[in-house]
Parts: sequence; structure tokens; C-alpha cells
Amino acid sequence: MIKVKVAGFLGKVSKYLVKKFEKKYKDIVLSKNKKNDCTIIFSSIKKSIISCKECYKKNIPVVLGTTGFNYKEFKKIVFYSKKIPIFFSSNFNIEFINFFSYIKKITFYLNKYKIKGYEIHNLNKKDSPSGSSFLIKKIFGSKFFFDSIRYKQTLGEHKIIFFNKKNLFKISHKIINKKCYINGIIKAIKYIKKRKNGLYKFSDL
Repeated sequence: MIKVKVAGFLGKVSKYLVKKFEKKYKDIVLSKNKKNDCTIIFSSIKKSIISCKECYKKNIPVVLGTTGFNYKEFKKIVFYSKKIPIFFSSNFNIEFINFFSYIKKITFYLNKYKIKGYEIHNLNKKDSPSGSSFLIKKIFGSKFFFDSIRYKQTLGEHKIIFFNKKNLFKISHKIINKKCYINGIIKAIKYIKKRKNGLYKFSDL
């Protein structure tokens, strides 16, 4: 049994995780006291750094899903990972990770095309472009950029458009329900609990 703590549980993802783990779910349960095997952090940048620091002091593994860190802020996360294992991802949706891999493959065949990206999220999302957009941006380099769009009623969508004078290809991924994150988070929890200090990501699984 893995006992987890959810830090910053006022956010939508955190609230969902608290509800999910209140009763045992796939060998994971919400810790009822101060002792826990792993801390899950989906929060503001400031609160996330504070929570990571607490885990650093207590030697507790972390699953971190907060996005929008600048270079100086993320250096603190890297510092904490020198002592504790931290699993970081800007997107815990397994299908998005597959989408990301698919983009890598198709780019090989469409490398002479011009490329444009769009990311669409809820108005409440503070970082723009999204953390997932930066993941995709790494594939194409500094010349590629995303247009960021914010709507009231949307959970998250990423579109990549390849085009030239003869053809146009569109690849997109859209979240329908926040439940899509749970399997990725569970994989991260079970993986990070067994690791030594270090900063881990999905490509390490």
C-alpha cells in the first residue's frame, strides 16, 4: 500500500486526486496522518516550491505536475532532486505522451514543411504558452512558436499544422475529461517510490 499526500488540494486536478485516493485505488490511498510515502504537487509555482522544500527536508519522494516555472525557479526543483527523487512532467496524460511521440515520428517525414502550433486552455490557466507546448516546442526548435488561446469552457487542446504550397496536415489532441491524468499519475507514484534521488520524467519509465 502506498500512502500519498496531495499538496495544494484547492486546484481542480488536486481535488480530483483527493477524491480518488480517499478510498484505496490501485494500491494507493490518501494518507490520514503526517506520514506518507509520496507527495503529489499540482499547485501554484510558489506553493509548489514550498511543498518541494518540505519534502526535501523530510526525504519524501515527489510527483510534480505544476507548470510555468522560470529558469531560476526550476533550478530550486533541480536542487531538491539532488537529495530526493522527483518525477516531473508538464502533462500526465498517457495519451498525450503518445501524441508527443507521434509528432516526433511524423516530423521526420514532414521536415521540409512550415509548421504552426496552437494551444487552447481554460481562462484560469496562468502559464501561457502551456507547459505541454514547451515539450512540443523542443522538437522543432526556437523558430517554432505556439499561439495561446484562452476560452471559458475547455480543458486543453494542442494543434500542430504542417503546410506548404501543395498540402496541409493537422494533428491535434484534446482533453475531454480530467480523469485522463490519473493513470499517468499512478505510474509516476509507483515508479518514483522505488527511485533514489534525481529528476525523472516519462521517458525514464
